[in-house]
Amino acid sequence: MAAGGRGCYPAAVRRSLVWLALGLGFTACGGAPRPETPSAPAPRIVRASDGAELTFDGLVDALAPARVVLLGERHDQAGDHEMQRAVTAALLDRSPSTALGFEMFQRPYQAPLDAYQAGAIDEDAMLAQTEWADRWGYDFAMYRP
Repeated sequence: MAAGGRGCYPAAVRRSLVWLALGLGFTACGGAPRPETPSAPAPRIVRASDGAELTFDGLVDALAPARVVLLGERHDQAGDHEMQRAVTAALLDRSPSTALGFEMFQRPYQAPLDAYQAGAIDEDAMLAQTEWADRWGYDFAMYRP
């Protein structure tokens, strides 16, 4: 690490890493309540850089100006996926031209994703054409929303 604790990354990368840490910090603090446990306490959203607790709207306010937002999850946890959906929906409400990327779909599979989004193929066809079962394999029901 360079003198002054600034590290070796440019400021833009440091900001992106902070948002990644914020997302991981959120997941580490309990994740979203599970649908099957409606009485579960609301998740705590903690900003990793200073430990400040944020509301959901505060989180979205903080993420909205970022050029890149990385949302992590435990692949087999429905509550984590629900939080990703909620954050993504809130960001899309603010900026409908936002682009989304998903780690489980590689670039050669963009055409089936576009066809699915346009309603030209159904879910089964999209999953088959993107080789979901072989390349990812987690329950698509958690990713569907």
